[in-house]
Amino acid sequence: MYIIIVNYFKFILFIFVLIISGCGKSDLKNPSLIKKYKGSVSIKLCKGVDSSGAPQNITRKFSPDDTVYLYALWRGLYGDHITLCLFKDPLGYTVFNTEVDIKNSNGSQATWYWFKYNEGDIKKGIWEAYLYIDGKFAGSKEILIR
Repeated sequence: MYIIIVNYFKFILFIFVLIISGCGKSDLKNPSLIKKYKGSVSIKLCKGVDSSGAPQNITRKFSPDDTVYLYALWRGLYGDHITLCLFKDPLGYTVFNTEVDIKNSNGSQATWYWFKYNEGDIKKGIWEAYLYIDGKFAGSKEILIR
């Protein structure tokens, strides 16, 4: 019985990793299919983060040579957590993913995630950024690369 339970857990974990990692093209445009984070998070896209960690040049429009930052301010967050941001190109493929571990949060925590392509390699169009905490969907933002 123990072996069956362990194998079942491994199978569920494997499926979860496939969904989160964006193995191939996946449809995360319907986040209602994924468990949602119940806390509060404010998400902003920007072109930079200053030395204190605050977002600079807030926008959703970027050129191919810009670095794209996703800034998240978590409120009501205590203890240790794992966050994940998936950046998907206009075709829906996960091109970048960034994981940030939060250690000993005392109620408010800022995290940021970024990507930059080599100039000329980036697909222009509408990209999507999906943010997760402890495997739960926390929010998303559209990114326009033109």
